[in-house]
Amino acid sequence: MFYFVFGINNSGTTVVSQYLAAQSDAYLPPGRTHEGQKIPSVRSIFRTQPWREHKAIDWPFVRQEWEALMHAGGKHIFVEGSPPNLIRVGEVRDVFSDGHKGMLLISDPYMQIASCLKNYTRPPMDDALIESFCKRWIRKANFQRRNDLEFPDLPLITYEAFCADPTLVNHAFELPIRTDVPAVAGKVSWRARAMQSIVPGIKDLSTRNVAFLAWPEIERISQVLSAQSDLLDYFGYALLDKAGFDARLAKDPDQADQGRRARQKWERSR
Repeated sequence: MFYFVFGINNSGTTVVSQYLAAQSDAYLPPGRTHEGQKIPSVRSIFRTQPWREHKAIDWPFVRQEWEALMHAGGKHIFVEGSPPNLIRVGEVRDVFSDGHKGMLLISDPYMQIASCLKNYTRPPMDDALIESFCKRWIRKANFQRRNDLEFPDLPLITYEAFCADPTLVNHAFELPIRTDVPAVAGKVSWRARAMQSIVPGIKDLSTRNVAFLAWPEIERISQVLSAQSDLLDYFGYALLDKAGFDARLAKDPDQADQGRRARQKWERSR
């Protein structure tokens, strides 16, 4: 059996996969993000232009490799949360039609865009950089909306809702709720270590990520996203104005402070 988390990158796929594996006693691929696409025997298949639509994937071979690892680990369920899978949901479901369950995952665009800027870029911050990651979110969110419309049997869960109630995942996969398992580890990356921003367990980090950006940068995101009101509405998100930005940071000052400190360290990473 395969459990798929079809989610946009930097939107909680790692922590959801960790939680799902713990609740189902499943095999979770090794590595800091626990993505099946990064297993050595299949990495070359996936990691060349991973977000290119219509990229040819040898799915039968991939399934064979994943099953071998799962069985070697003494498990009967494999949890897979590689983000690029969200543009290939139909292919995945065809190949794994005889034994799979799945869910769709998305997060607040401001959190996702800020997280990408923090983790995948270096100073200086400018409008072109911000706009490029806004466009990436828009493209991936459009794919996710298409998935939700085309595959209505796949539950759609937001990162924020999961953090507030992780048992939504249990309901999505029809799993009993287990309380006898340790807390999930959370994602740990070299950048997180460098910034001392490791947060184990399940915690909504939206404010921390949003606080990484200054208001003019948030305003630029809002300007780009303003043309995507239907897409935001579809997932229940809204444009962030100055009052909303200030209120968000004031609601969780500890996370806001962590985000500002992360920005200071990012600025020194030139």
